[in-house]
Amino acid sequence: VVLTGGSGVGKTTLIDRLSALGYRTVPEASMRVISALNSLIGTESQLAWRTRHKQAFADLLGTVAVEQETQEASASEGGTGFLDRSVLDCLGYARVRGYEPPAFLTPAVQRQSAARIKAVFIVEPLDSM
Repeated sequence: VVLTGGSGVGKTTLIDRLSALGYRTVPEASMRVISALNSLIGTESQLAWRTRHKQAFADLLGTVAVEQETQEASASEGGTGFLDRSVLDCLGYARVRGYEPPAFLTPAVQRQSAARIKAVFIVEPLDSM
C-alpha cells in the first residue's frame, strides 16, 4: 500500500505509527538519499548539488525507490506493507517540474511498480477547525 501526497501532510507520521503497530513499512526514498548526501557532503552542499543536478538526483532517488519496493514486494508476499511514496512518484514529479523522467523509469519498470501496488492513499492536510 502506498501513501502519497504533498510535503508535510503527515505521510511519514502515518508510516511511523503503522510501524509502531507492527506493520512492515518502507521509508520515503528521498529522505534516505538526502540523509546519505548530508552525511557525505553536508546539508548545504547536498542542497546545492540537488539544485544543480536535478536529473542525477532523480536517477539516484529512483534507483533507491525501486530497490526498496522490490525488497518490500519480496517480504510482503501474502501480507501488507506500507510505503511512504513509490517509484511512480518520480514520474509524477518529473512531469510537474518539467524535466524528463529518469532513464531507469522505463515503461517496463512503471508496469512492474504498478503491479506491486495493491492500493494508493493520497494523504491530504486536514482543514483547520
